[in-house]
Amino acid sequence: DLTKSDKFLIPLKAITFDMEQPQVYTLDGDVIKVIDVKLGKVVNESIEVMEGLSMDDKIVSSTRGLKKGDKVKVKN
Repeated sequence: DLTKSDKFLIPLKAITFDMEQPQVYTLDGDVIKVIDVKLGKVVNESIEVMEGLSMDDKIVSSTRGLKKGDKVKVKN
């Protein structure tokens, strides 16, 4: 669902790909949610997300070993 249109800069390492579709892992409470995104320009070690994210989304920057629906414990 690429209807949200705010631009965000997020770490490059937070982007994953599924069949060439860029995705971002976010948290819905303590559950991993996967969102399809449209990317823009790379800026240093970050990348613009042109569509797909909203200001309230909590980005998961380290996705190794995670998949949609996993429960996680957030460390600050």
